[in-house]
Amino acid sequence: MEIPEDNITVVGRSIGSGPACEVGSKRHPRCVILVSAFTSIKKLSGDLSFGIASYFVKERFNNYESLDTFKSPVLLIHGKADNLIKY
Repeated sequence: MEIPEDNITVVGRSIGSGPACEVGSKRHPRCVILVSAFTSIKKLSGDLSFGIASYFVKERFNNYESLDTFKSPVLLIHGKADNLIKY
């Protein structure tokens, strides 16, 4: 569509924060908004299963490490009452 990257805002919520961080680390959007983001899909699976599932889950999205490569501003939004993904 030939839209300049700096005209695009990337938004990811919960599990969608993984792909949003991937795009934010590889491209240069105007900004990235992450709502209820996780740090690592492997860590999240372990937190939800008392550590068991983390042995079987391949690290596909490590949001924490991706943030180091961002050149765009990032807005993090996360509620303290989220029972699934800890803030």
